[in-house]
Amino acid sequence: PEIKPLFFSSRPENNYLIYEKLMEKSKVDSNLAIFPIALKHLKMAVKRNHKEGKLKLALHYLKGDIVPPNYEKALTWLKSLAFGNQENVSRYIDPINDKVKEIEAAIKKLGPKEKEALQKAEDGNVLYLLYVAFAFYSGIDNFPISPTKAVKYYRLAAEKSPNCMCLLGGMY
Repeated sequence: PEIKPLFFSSRPENNYLIYEKLMEKSKVDSNLAIFPIALKHLKMAVKRNHKEGKLKLALHYLKGDIVPPNYEKALTWLKSLAFGNQENVSRYIDPINDKVKEIEAAIKKLGPKEKEALQKAEDGNVLYLLYVAFAFYSGIDNFPISPTKAVKYYRLAAEKSPNCMCLLGGMY
């Protein structure tokens, strides 16, 4: 017999509606288990080109509330909407681009020790991956605060070491 997945819908409107209802419920119920389910439905709607869903997903990436903050992913979804001349989207794109440029400029201004640490992290040294991730997370040693970069380096560290994977899991 063929088994159908539970809560599956081929219509993006239904997935988006489930996402909205779950997010509405999360305002009155502090059960954090709601967020992964809501996010799954939102992403399913987005994969099927749901415009409001794309905007919501971009805003989640921008705020970092139910997903780790990620300016690049936020821009990707916002630009796909802007291409369709969505007026309410364009107001987000320029500030994000400015923030990304500001972070990149601050990275270029890092001192030699910090640049060396960044290079060692890029080369895959686990301790430097953790140091650089924390530096981007907290802004220590003149690193710009960038949750997006922090998550990137923590994830790279987790790929290299099971101990780091446990650390990352504890942070979520």
